[in-house]
Amino acid sequence: MKKVVQELVLFFYDLIFSLGFIVYLPFYFLRKKITIFSLIKRIGCFKAVSKKSIWVHAVSVGEVNLIEPVVDKLAESLDYSIVISTTTLTGNYLARKKYQGVAKVIFFPLDISCIIKIFLKKINPEIVIAAETELWPNLILRLKQRGIPFLIINGRVSYQAFKRYQRIRPIMKHILVNCSHIGVQNNQYRQRFINLGARPEQLSITGNLKFNSIKPNKEKIEEVKKKYISILKPSSRELFVAASTHDPEEKIILNIYQELCLEKSLTLLLAPRHPERIASIEKDILAKGFRPIRISKISQLTYGKKDVFILDTVGELLYFYSICDICFVGGTLSGSGGHNILEPIYFLKPVLFGPSMENFSDIAGKVLQASAGILVKSPQQLKEKLKILLEDKGKRIDYAEAATDIFKEADSLGKNFKMILEGIKRCL
Repeated sequence: MKKVVQELVLFFYDLIFSLGFIVYLPFYFLRKKITIFSLIKRIGCFKAVSKKSIWVHAVSVGEVNLIEPVVDKLAESLDYSIVISTTTLTGNYLARKKYQGVAKVIFFPLDISCIIKIFLKKINPEIVIAAETELWPNLILRLKQRGIPFLIINGRVSYQAFKRYQRIRPIMKHILVNCSHIGVQNNQYRQRFINLGARPEQLSITGNLKFNSIKPNKEKIEEVKKKYISILKPSSRELFVAASTHDPEEKIILNIYQELCLEKSLTLLLAPRHPERIASIEKDILAKGFRPIRISKISQLTYGKKDVFILDTVGELLYFYSICDICFVGGTLSGSGGHNILEPIYFLKPVLFGPSMENFSDIAGKVLQASAGILVKSPQQLKEKLKILLEDKGKRIDYAEAATDIFKEADSLGKNFKMILEGIKRCL
């Protein structure tokens, strides 16, 4: 009887999901969130793997970078095919570059019963691992029916997501109790999962993989230095990178830069979080009297103070942190929940960020406690702190010294990998 009820619920879920997807499909195409190619792949048109696999799901660029140490360890230690799925186009592009020869990279399926069954048949997973918080009812319940473990690594539930999920707690509880195990970043996230219906014994605090996931390619660092330093930092100009920005953060940064560039020898590089916004940002740059230049279009022409550079390539932001002097990490003044501030800190760069760090609260806390970053609560504060850093190189060295302690994090990779091995062992 229970199985009949579950299938009935999934039937109505399939119906609602399919109708909703069809309604929003034109908007996905319009906003360049999906292409014909990715849509075909998301319904199961890809070549099946030849043997049992480990399926790792990473939504976008951040998660694709996050899972790198896990994927490397899986490839080194276990004799399985590795399949990596992504949701976004940029995430898929980066995954194909990063994991070429290591894993088969696919698009994540539409969460519809018939499509999920096709994917499970073609991927033939021993275990499915999702990075952070990916709770798809059809996938999780179909895995449960087949006795295939579903694990969440680096799990988190932001405050905004927690409030949304609370409205559908009975549904969330049914999904969560069918997860095999959930490794969470900290006790706050553990409690949120429990409040949404997960059982305490399903949860382990495994730390934050972001402390283990920064693995820059040394050859790439040298390539970026050789190609861009003479252009972005001519005559000892200093480079300010505004990274992972959201609307209206580019406008805020441009206002500040317009004032400071008149008195400081400064170059600005904007790296918007969503590349599809670049055309709009270029209009904002022109409106301020500057010339927008995309990094992908750079040639050996002469550039000057009236130029503002835009990072329009995927997966290269980390390497521009290596050559910058100061950076601001976005999503923090726009109320978007923030982005990863560890990457510039890895290169010992002073990092400014706003108060909206709900998605990275534990990292922000550690950074501020170590005095390795600067919290700015308003555009005016951002301008003031940036000006101080530009004038006082000694302060920048202080932040660099403090940054060296940040990565003394417990072995999150080891804890997460142990959880994966236990999950595999249970199904043997």
